[in-house]
Amino acid sequence: MADGIDGFIRDLKRNLLTLEVNTILKDNMTAEPMPSVPHALLDVAGEYTQALEGMGVNVDRFFTAAAGDARTVDVSPWLTAADRCVDPDALTVSRDTFDRLRRAAKAAMVAGGRRLPPLDSSSLVMASRICNNCDAIKAVFDRTPALAGTGTPLNRAALVGETDGGARFAADLPGADYLTVRKIWEVGVEDVVMQTVIQLDGDVVTRIREAHLRDPGAPTLMALHELGIKVSVGTWRHLLDIVQEVAEGALGAFRKVLTRS
Repeated sequence: MADGIDGFIRDLKRNLLTLEVNTILKDNMTAEPMPSVPHALLDVAGEYTQALEGMGVNVDRFFTAAAGDARTVDVSPWLTAADRCVDPDALTVSRDTFDRLRRAAKAAMVAGGRRLPPLDSSSLVMASRICNNCDAIKAVFDRTPALAGTGTPLNRAALVGETDGGARFAADLPGADYLTVRKIWEVGVEDVVMQTVIQLDGDVVTRIREAHLRDPGAPTLMALHELGIKVSVGTWRHLLDIVQEVAEGALGAFRKVLTRS
């Protein structure tokens, strides 16, 4: 228990060192909170599959091939138009699903310059995001093997049949890994148009998609981004004050113990 609390405190302190604010354009929203981690991972897998198929990647061939074949084939024949979309039942709460998606995204990145027409810069950035995030999710599975459950990996239909939606499989998921999954789920394959990163030492970096600077709605997006920064900084300061109060209280109690002894 102590190790878990210590790990949580370490993660909290690490996360408090940096503040990141993203402004994202999204075609539609369901306004739903993130579901249980297994369902969230299947949401991510489904979105990544659709995005890669939209780029012309034959994702189905990555999922119908044997695992060894998917790791060794030449990328060029895997980028032909898909014969059919990936069977949703093939997407499971497993390391293997994200390994295959990672290899599909990597194929798009490697062969992107040889396609006719070539992938545009946005698609290459998206393929890179998918590749990196799949690596991060694979690492989550490596640290928490129980997340995949036991026996046959769960697809959506099997997961819905679980009484708790599979939530128990993520019971031992470290806080940092939960935050990793949550951020990946939140961002998905959406268009991040503005991002501001603020470091505790005062460094501030703001990134803006150049194409959106010429958009008529750019001033509105900038105003919304600025508002998001103000709210986030205010919350950040409040959290830092709480951490300081807790630390001072702990030190005060420790001094009293020393005085009595």
